[in-house]
Amino acid sequence: MLPHASDSRFFLLLRAIEATGSLRKGAQTAGYSYKGAWTVLDAGSDWARGPLIESSAGGSRSSGTRLTEEARVLLNAYDALKERLGGFLDEQEAWLLEQPDIAQLLRRYAMKTTARN
Repeated sequence: MLPHASDSRFFLLLRAIEATGSLRKGAQTAGYSYKGAWTVLDAGSDWARGPLIESSAGGSRSSGTRLTEEARVLLNAYDALKERLGGFLDEQEAWLLEQPDIAQLLRRYAMKTTARN
């Protein structure tokens, strides 16, 4: 199953594979087991309608793993979503600063919740 969109480890895995050229090293960097990384990438390939990685065998210089165009499309979409979400949160924070009663209520609620935990 593909991780929830908020699970950034999936995207960290893609970036780590891209950076290291290795599925094993990418999995380790992102906190997945090798088998777990394969499982997530398999599910992601179904979701993306195509493979997310390409592996090549050969000598030490020519072997490795690289991202497909489908994986790059997913990474670009994730980056755009994070940017939009960051902008949205900044807008909400600015609005909240103009609403002192609501801001005070939320702060009190957060303190009570924290005290309970």
